[in-house]
Amino acid sequence: MKNRFSVILSLFIITSYHIFAQSPIQVINNKYVLSQENTLQEKLFVQTDKDFYLAGDILWFKLYNTNNDNHQLIDFSKVAYVEVLDLNNKPILQAKIALKKGTGSGSFYLPISLSSGNYSLRAYTNWMKNFSPDLLFEKNITIVNTLKEETLAKNDSPADYTLQFFPEGGNLINDLRSKVAFRAVDDTGKGIRFSGAIINQNNDTIVRFQPYKFGLGTFYFTPKAKNYYKAIIKPESGKTFSKSIPSIQETGYVMQLDNSRSGKLKITIQSNTSYTDSIYLFIHGHQQTKTRQSAWLSNNQAEFMVDSANLGDGISHFTVFNKANQPLCERVYFKKPSATLIIDAVTDKSEYLSRKKVTISIAGKDELKKDQVAQLSVSVFRADPMNQNPQADIASYFWLSSNLKGNIENPDYYLNNNDPIATENLMLTHGWSRFKWDDVLTNQKKSYPFSPELDGHIITGRLVNSITESPSEDNLVYLSVAGKKFHLYGSRSKANGEISFYTKNLFGSNELIAQTDTDVDSISRIEINNPFLDKYSNSSLPTFNLANISLPTLSTNSFVMQVSNVYNGDYLKREILPSIDSSGFFRTPNKAYKLDDYVRFTTMEEILREYIPEINVTKRRKTYTLSMVDMDNKTFFEKAPFILFDGVPIFSSGNKVIALDPLKVERLEVVDKKYFYGPFVFDGIANFTTYKKDLAGLEIDKNATIVDYEGLQLQREFYSPMYGDDSKQNHTPDLRSTLYWSPNVSTGKDGKGSVSFYTSDQGGDYIMVLQGISANGKVGSKTLKFAVNGLVK
Repeated sequence: MKNRFSVILSLFIITSYHIFAQSPIQVINNKYVLSQENTLQEKLFVQTDKDFYLAGDILWFKLYNTNNDNHQLIDFSKVAYVEVLDLNNKPILQAKIALKKGTGSGSFYLPISLSSGNYSLRAYTNWMKNFSPDLLFEKNITIVNTLKEETLAKNDSPADYTLQFFPEGGNLINDLRSKVAFRAVDDTGKGIRFSGAIINQNNDTIVRFQPYKFGLGTFYFTPKAKNYYKAIIKPESGKTFSKSIPSIQETGYVMQLDNSRSGKLKITIQSNTSYTDSIYLFIHGHQQTKTRQSAWLSNNQAEFMVDSANLGDGISHFTVFNKANQPLCERVYFKKPSATLIIDAVTDKSEYLSRKKVTISIAGKDELKKDQVAQLSVSVFRADPMNQNPQADIASYFWLSSNLKGNIENPDYYLNNNDPIATENLMLTHGWSRFKWDDVLTNQKKSYPFSPELDGHIITGRLVNSITESPSEDNLVYLSVAGKKFHLYGSRSKANGEISFYTKNLFGSNELIAQTDTDVDSISRIEINNPFLDKYSNSSLPTFNLANISLPTLSTNSFVMQVSNVYNGDYLKREILPSIDSSGFFRTPNKAYKLDDYVRFTTMEEILREYIPEINVTKRRKTYTLSMVDMDNKTFFEKAPFILFDGVPIFSSGNKVIALDPLKVERLEVVDKKYFYGPFVFDGIANFTTYKKDLAGLEIDKNATIVDYEGLQLQREFYSPMYGDDSKQNHTPDLRSTLYWSPNVSTGKDGKGSVSFYTSDQGGDYIMVLQGISANGKVGSKTLKFAVNGLVK
């Protein structure tokens, strides 16, 4: 009897679990969790030293790479890609930046050939290329070329205005009262002030409206499907214009969120359909399920109550589904973050003279006043009409901009002010349709063509049969970087011809030589891919108008830039060489021969026969063959040794080695053992190094692919002079407007740190901007000002 009861109970539990697991809301949750697990999403933030530049300036930047889930620095990707794009998404400047423990830094010299305009600076990792371009970091910068007269023409044409409508939940439905948000901006992306009205086909005014802040606002509207509606907008400055409202659906659902109750959110769903059954509310944020509920749609209405304490900080996505798991309504909601990094900074004086030391004490604490260890970046620049506070700080980017659509005007306002109306308007105008449920609910298997660069930059390409133009499969490809610090990488081509070379410590400008072993494959062509992404977000740059720029300030800044480049040019161009292992891929050879230590023969054949016992030379019918001798076992390897000239592989090498001028060869390194390296197996190695590292005139095989290739960017050193008591004895003009930049400031366990630098001869107000992130993922920024009573105003 007991056994029978146990069996019945087990069947009941299994059946109950099966029924629960198959409920619609559980199915949605399971599919969502499945889509998010094992899918790490990185989030990059870039701080630049300022937002406005002249052609001829240097743009400095710091990168923070974090886990999107918790904003903690993540030691995942080791390379970031940074680009400056013009209005047509054409790359103007590009760089690969080394990342270490989630941070990196770099710079761009802005060439004097650039045209004046607004540009987009974007950053991403190779792994981020698998996702939407809208998820990449982007910020707008302005560059003016004062040395090009044609770029200084003012744009006096009337401003263009853009008006958009966003019904709460997604759609306007016939005979259902909806909350409609709107966004009105000019061609610079700034919100405009206006008065507006919705009129029907009879010119009857249905509702009047005006923006609350930043060109954003809402109104309530009950549409009739048989009517035609348009908005009439009268800006405070400019011509009146009209705009059609979104199309009206005959049937559907309307969502309304009410946050007037303390700690509670009421979500009301209304419908004009004949559907009477359960509907489901699913809320997620930061790749986690926050809550899920069901409600009965009765009399075309249902309500959900959500405890806001169950929602995480930042953006949460609300989606309502029917029983068939079809999304009906969607919107986002913002909960102001409680966790934050509070940065305090104090100067040792409020005003300074020229060329005097400035010391700034820094303290980092959290919202509970606990000391925080934090990584910071610091910029100090002269305040002028073009350079004020930065567009967006790290906190507003992580909590808002990176999770919403479109450009947000003054995003830090929503974090620094308690303004629920403005925040609600922002959510309704920038947040709808951010998440794609089709990809989640259809169980589509995700494809990730771009691998994370866990150890260094990955160079990719394709091996193609030159005759048939089809992919060449299962062939070995050699990629070498010639020079003093030579590199060798290998790859075996896949079925689609794809090849990948996993480089490490590849810095600066390089000449890549990619080739196959011509004794095995002499008909394949190697193509090297461009590692920068050729897909772009839907964001658009604001219209550039020089009328908004102070020409006297522009003239002064141009003079300062040119003087600094003349007197400090050598310092500004100085690059820091990384400390890396310069030995060959085979590390320590079994034997190294410095040929100057021996009597010089006139032919390489004599040198090999007389001095190099590890290499055996045979000749047959004018063809030389080299073979490696294992000196320990006194045996010959079956295959020829792997031969390199200055780190470049040479195939069919016997005659080429013998023809080499021995007076141009400095040394020979020998590995007389079988050597395994990546996909390669070598029967010994012989590396000939010439004095000039120029291959001694040897011609590379005609089938080889040779390309100039930029590796990881060499870091440029920021020029910040130090003055003593005799600073007046230094007559070199110092007109620096950017006094200090450091991407590597930190606070210790006591939460404290400091920076110091010297003022220049240029007086005025200066702004210091600190931004950073703590070890536990809390972000924050601080801006302060001080004055310099300089020699030049």
